[in-house]
Amino acid sequence: MIIDCDVGFENFVNTLTKNNIDTVGRYYCKSNDPTAYKLISPKEAGQIAKANIRLFTVFEAGSVDLSKGADHATTAMNCANSIGQPQGSGIYFGIEKDGGFESGDLPRISTYFTDIKRTIGGKFDIGIYSNGTPCGSLLQAGLVKYTWLAAASYGHDGTWDFYSSGLWTIAQVGPLDIKTWKIPSWKVAPKAPRWEIDVDFAKNEFGSFLANPPVA
Repeated sequence: MIIDCDVGFENFVNTLTKNNIDTVGRYYCKSNDPTAYKLISPKEAGQIAKANIRLFTVFEAGSVDLSKGADHATTAMNCANSIGQPQGSGIYFGIEKDGGFESGDLPRISTYFTDIKRTIGGKFDIGIYSNGTPCGSLLQAGLVKYTWLAAASYGHDGTWDFYSSGLWTIAQVGPLDIKTWKIPSWKVAPKAPRWEIDVDFAKNEFGSFLANPPVA
């Protein structure tokens, strides 16, 4: 099973193995960002890799600023290096806003991802996490290799059309009944964090990897 979660699994990786999780999506961000609690640590990445569980990663800023593509790409690569993410795997960049992005937003989004692509320089494959309209446009333009449809975006512009096209790489289902691990058959350790997980469906290869953090 593939999941993503904004709270880490450091010292609780056995929860993943007991529940047949083989791939986990985790976050990159700036260490001084209000969302820094999401940031995966080298220790967590190492524990996940030791359990033979794969990762896929997404950079997300606390607030969307489409003028900072180069800055965000640099931060994402620094995070990737800190956990030993191998070059050639994928980094997704998350952009979301209330109501989703529409066609009028595409010039700014294209500039943002052009700056990301230029800064990354082919070291990592690039993905987008958003609603359908930017996912479809950037894929067609060759600015991203991977597209990840956000669960919250199914009422937003272009999402159902893009989902129906079958061109997406990952489709996020959302918490549903699995929110906070309330399915009775799922085993959760005592004193575990309050996880709210999303389940994801992926097609073919989507940029996942086994981390290899540097030795401290």
